[in-house]
Amino acid sequence: MSTGNDRFRNPVRAALAVLGILALVLLAAGSSASIGEDLSTRPSALTPEFAFVANRTVAGRGDPIRFTATLTLSGSGSNPQTWLNLSFDPRIVPDLANATAPPGCARVAPPIGVDGAWECDGLRAGAHAWVVTGAVGAGADPLGTAIVVAGGATVGGGTTWGLGPETVTVALSAIRFLVTSDFDPGASVLPRERVFLSVKANNSSLGCEGDEANCTARNVVLRVVVADWLFLDPGTPRVRYANASALTNGSHVAVEFNAVVPSDATIGSADALRAYLTYDDPDGRPIAYPPYAVSLTVRAPSTFDLIAVAVLTGAFAVLLTVGGLLFAGQRGLRIEEVFLMHRNGVLLDHKSRSTSLRKDEELVASMLVAIQDFVRDSFRTEGTLDELRFTGRRAAIVRGKRVILAGIISRGDVTYLVPQLRGAVADLERVHGKVLEDWDGRMSRLEQAGGIIDRLMAGGYRAGRGWIGDARAWIRGAR
Repeated sequence: MSTGNDRFRNPVRAALAVLGILALVLLAAGSSASIGEDLSTRPSALTPEFAFVANRTVAGRGDPIRFTATLTLSGSGSNPQTWLNLSFDPRIVPDLANATAPPGCARVAPPIGVDGAWECDGLRAGAHAWVVTGAVGAGADPLGTAIVVAGGATVGGGTTWGLGPETVTVALSAIRFLVTSDFDPGASVLPRERVFLSVKANNSSLGCEGDEANCTARNVVLRVVVADWLFLDPGTPRVRYANASALTNGSHVAVEFNAVVPSDATIGSADALRAYLTYDDPDGRPIAYPPYAVSLTVRAPSTFDLIAVAVLTGAFAVLLTVGGLLFAGQRGLRIEEVFLMHRNGVLLDHKSRSTSLRKDEELVASMLVAIQDFVRDSFRTEGTLDELRFTGRRAAIVRGKRVILAGIISRGDVTYLVPQLRGAVADLERVHGKVLEDWDGRMSRLEQAGGIIDRLMAGGYRAGRGWIGDARAWIRGAR
């Protein structure tokens, strides 16, 4: 016993149903032909060709599917009457209210077994299209195939021509993928501009609660092909892959890369990449999604762009020069002593490059007292760094939120020590900020402090995160 939901799951049954409807249409032509008459011998002003296609052959719950029936009339004149009928598998819900049809066509009450029907008057030579968008129902059985059938007739020159029936088969799957790119499709790029491109394939299946097995894609391959006109970083292949043996609902694979727009790139829009997604559905069927393209619009640089590039290039050159000077100055430093103190003045750690000095407790104590006195006196100012000189050596002191770090050098300009001290203070407060905020005097809680100081003395903070700020300050001071 079959039900309404079984109506078009058999393609033969579907075709027979539409053939029956077509017979009714032909009989409705009445005066155009008599029973048993050879319709092909009647004169016809226009010769029809009929096709029916869909924009996808696999769909999951909620996926939109665009169905297009096309009637091409060749010759001259017009056909006074044309009928078109569409019958959908019950698991595909058509949006007939928003369907489009050729001028002169109107929706009419459909016969039994038909979902959408149109009657047209006076179709002339050319191509005429009916477009209906449908979607797989949210509660539909996600496995199997769905059949959609199109058929009809057209009358012209005393001849009634049958159209179809033509069928479209759509494989249904619980799996639904969304392929997207982070690049703004409305944005434009300039020649020589560096762009970041990414493509993501996300398993965004619907109605998967308690049914993860039917929503898991297997052997997923996302292949991205970058257009030849873009420059890639050295060693970056032009064809990139992202793979997953199993991709559950909510998971994704992605391909990311940087590219440079050539200086002689053609102005206008062009495909930057094309993405291809394949996977196996829960029934083991290999599924190939339609290709996904990302376009870039290259625009000619304006006068403002050219001025901005010149300014930025000059600023970068200045920063590069300043950075080079800072780097050279930092390499000339030799750090002999480092004192780490809490903001309350308590010594937390001390490192010395000289073993003899480490044994001279009196000299070390005098250095510490001098630094502590200097820090205490300098609290009246709002600055975060100070310099002092004693025993023929120079020292720089940087105050953080919770710690004070002092470095003593025997060689070089102490000015270049400041950005290194800042980098070390930033790391100390990043890894031990909570401990220092609630300091209880236990040195064992500062387990990474010694390593940070060792890195500082070894030159690990040269030209680090602080030098750009110092370069900017240098530029402001030079104005």
